[in-house]
Amino acid sequence: MVQKIPFTSIKASGKISSTGNANIDIEPHGTGDVLIGNFHFDADQSITNSNDNHVLTYDHSGGKISLEAAAGGGEGDNIVTLNQNGNVTIHTGTARWYAPYNLTINKIDARVDTAPTGSSINITIKKNGTSAATMSIAASAVKAENTTGFSMNEDDYLTVDTTQIGSTDPGTNLKLVFHYAQA
Repeated sequence: MVQKIPFTSIKASGKISSTGNANIDIEPHGTGDVLIGNFHFDADQSITNSNDNHVLTYDHSGGKISLEAAAGGGEGDNIVTLNQNGNVTIHTGTARWYAPYNLTINKIDARVDTAPTGSSINITIKKNGTSAATMSIAASAVKAENTTGFSMNEDDYLTVDTTQIGSTDPGTNLKLVFHYAQA
């Protein structure tokens, strides 16, 4: 059940809460925004069927959360994340991620929580045991991107080898985010 509370019954500095596990419907009049804590939602955007597959995004310069087309035009952009938690180590990958259908990997983001120092982190992404892409997170950096792309058939698999780590500090919590779309 949706409880509708008229704005005339709420003070400008008041709080709205639901004590009966019910939805709260907030509809500003005109060009007002909806503020929830630190979040400012652009509430006067028009919504039509052309907004299908849009996602909420935050624009720091405007300070608002609003709908925008999903990456890849909303046409099935998917992600899978592979992690190496803790200190990054030189490692030959054995864990496998299998392609659920024919697809194209169109971008790979590599990130660490703590940057390597002394030397870079070098990564080899293997498809079915053969190198498909290489990446390097530079010393003192926390991310790298590869947009070369490659295709995979259903049931092809990926593994990740870490072939070099920071010589002074290896870096921590390596994450590889693979962006892919069905072929």
